[in-house]
Amino acid sequence: MQLLFLSKFPGVIHEEKLRLAAEQQQDVQGFVLDLVFDENDTLSPMAPYWDDFKLKTIQYYLEKFTGLIGIILKML
Repeated sequence: MQLLFLSKFPGVIHEEKLRLAAEQQQDVQGFVLDLVFDENDTLSPMAPYWDDFKLKTIQYYLEKFTGLIGIILKML
């Protein structure tokens, strides 16, 4: 998911560092990009885009899942 997000920003500052952080993340809860964006002032402007991407991705899969089991949800 993190790599998909980063693919939408080719040539972004520290692109390789971000990609490597996402690729090398250990199996832990959460996303390494959350930490990187919080800790790096240069990259923090990307945080709202990352948050929006996570929300839209979750909504997509939630709608897909609930549709399969016959639950209709109204998304705002």
